[in-house]
Amino acid sequence: MQAQHDKRQLSESDICDKYIRPAMERAGWNGLDQIYREYPLRAGRMVVRGRKARRDAATVLRADYALFHKANIPLAVVEAKHNGLAVGAGMAQAIQYAQLLDVPFSFSSNGDGFLFRDATLADGVLERYLTLDEFPSPAELWARYCAWKGWTPEVQRVAAFDYQPGKTPRYYQLNAINRTVEAIAQGRQRALLVMATGTGKTYTAFQIIWRLWKSGTKKRILFLADRNILIDQTMVNDFRPFKGAMAKLSPNAKGIEQVEDVTLAVHKTTKQVDKSYEIYLSLYQAVTGTSAASEAATSQAAFLRVRYSDFNFTSCPPARPLEPASGCVGRWVQAAWRVRPATAAKGAGSIHAARSKSAARKPCSNRKSLYRPSAPAASSLRKVPRLAGALAP
Repeated sequence: MQAQHDKRQLSESDICDKYIRPAMERAGWNGLDQIYREYPLRAGRMVVRGRKARRDAATVLRADYALFHKANIPLAVVEAKHNGLAVGAGMAQAIQYAQLLDVPFSFSSNGDGFLFRDATLADGVLERYLTLDEFPSPAELWARYCAWKGWTPEVQRVAAFDYQPGKTPRYYQLNAINRTVEAIAQGRQRALLVMATGTGKTYTAFQIIWRLWKSGTKKRILFLADRNILIDQTMVNDFRPFKGAMAKLSPNAKGIEQVEDVTLAVHKTTKQVDKSYEIYLSLYQAVTGTSAASEAATSQAAFLRVRYSDFNFTSCPPARPLEPASGCVGRWVQAAWRVRPATAAKGAGSIHAARSKSAARKPCSNRKSLYRPSAPAASSLRKVPRLAGALAP
């Protein structure tokens, strides 16, 4: 009775340190790379008042514990409450955080035990109470997770392949990377990621390429962009770990190549492409003609093509519409495709692609107007499955 009375005097943090974390470690969870305390999910909304800005503390989201199979492969969320509340008092929060991390397992605890919610329904039971000594092991949760996903051993190997070590991805980047790698490992050849400006699209593309390349799933990569500056920034920033295996499909040093040691894949005089590299970066224009660079780049059937497009509301669209191609991981700003309510009769949310022949090749005169793709582009876009849609927190 005295011990129970003393437990009720403990704070939530004390309950975590004295009861919850020891229970997880006894079950086999590694405190260094599998248990993450106060795991950040959303940094909070920015509030601007005059010349000062601050984070709204009420919108900051942190999970008390996030459990990972290995780095960046999340499995479960644990929400803790002080002992004065019921064991399941934190389950609503745990479910919310689990949805953000895209995991099926949620736990709530007040130090007396755990309420375990298994959304996979592996044994037909959604929620059950567990004692502190009954917390599931990492191997048990991973086996349930893989069975729920329906992964074969080969898909498991690729889907759980290591990230390139460095900065920690945000929760929506984790979802985008993991879902895309999983889909390609299962044999799908097309994926469309819809991410807003400033959400780390280049970093997301880098981690996808890194894991597919290092796991041996894809041998050669073609990264396409619509502006030279996007290629240059990518090569000297996020893609720098690829140095030695990466080259740019360009014969002339016109941009960052003049000040950085950037490898060019096209010989300056002969215009021949060096085919010894595994990762190529290029502009759309360089691979849409009849040049040697175009022929060399498009003749590789085993390429994973990554299209990198970043439309701007205030800039004119390219004269030639950019259409998704087979076997690509593309990225577009979703709002840049114009949707007209008048087309509701033809299908809610359908993309209006009708435009006059005279306007088909004209650059826009109104810099605030939105880009509308051609009919083939709109048709292709509708057919691409959206594996992950991520917006800024």
